[in-house]
Amino acid sequence: MHVYVPSLSVFSVGNMSAGGENPNMFTGWRYYFNTYTIKGRSNIVYTTYAATALLVLALNRRVKRNRTLREAAEGTK
Repeated sequence: MHVYVPSLSVFSVGNMSAGGENPNMFTGWRYYFNTYTIKGRSNIVYTTYAATALLVLALNRRVKRNRTLREAAEGTK
């Protein structure tokens, strides 16, 4: 069974290959976070994981602090 997938000229598949572009053309933060190189893509993933972990830790800390404050307030009544 063959499935026909029309090619869209809007998307450039050649730019999706790893290492196709010269990484020296990027400057500043774009050098570290780009979608053209494997290193840039992995940096994006690592940053996403780190941000998610920090968010989870912050929310857990907030819940524990609120629980402690609530228990302390109930104990003084």
